[in-house]
Amino acid sequence: GHRAQNAIELARTYCPDIADPVFLELGCACGGPVSELRRLGKAAYGLDLNRSAITEGRAKGNSFIFAAMPDQFTILTGAKADVIYSYHTLEHVADLRAYLSALQPIMNDGAVAMFRVPNGAYLKAWLQGFATWDWFAYPDHLHMLSPASAASLVESCGFELVGLRSRACGEGLGGIASWLPEAASKGESSIRLLEEAGCLLELEFVFLKPSGAAQGRVLNKE
Repeated sequence: GHRAQNAIELARTYCPDIADPVFLELGCACGGPVSELRRLGKAAYGLDLNRSAITEGRAKGNSFIFAAMPDQFTILTGAKADVIYSYHTLEHVADLRAYLSALQPIMNDGAVAMFRVPNGAYLKAWLQGFATWDWFAYPDHLHMLSPASAASLVESCGFELVGLRSRACGEGLGGIASWLPEAASKGESSIRLLEEAGCLLELEFVFLKPSGAAQGRVLNKE
């Protein structure tokens, strides 16, 4: 249920004035978080191009997930999204600008979107070679977004970047210490330094579809 809770926290943080936000998961697979959000009384939907996963989820009673591209969302549901979230989907998309730009018409003004992807600035991959990293996974993964390229992408698609950080994503201090150079600090400070530099395993970026009420937010790099 952590993805559902993360989505609810996104709504609280960035859409506090929307009483009943519409949630949309991109790359929802069988739709577990969508089902959990529905159980909590939220209007939630999911999209995925994996038809077998959608069929499996629907067979379990999850009727709010669809095998479709994002630009079909409003046509399928009659709704527009207030909160979009996606875990490790974007790196599979061939044309990132076209994909993100297509979100504009299906998002309400002031809507928020959060994507998590493999971090192209992950220091271990730079030290040991990207071919040694299972998240590199070319050609299944077509892109390795870095903090700088993610920021440029988001803004080029007409969105307002409001959050950008790298995350350890379960990689503990021991694992990080095993690949840091001997000269580097291997205490808790090393994780903080890598996070500040944007060099941890996973990249998270958050953006808004601008509206009058959403302008002028401060970028959160925490």
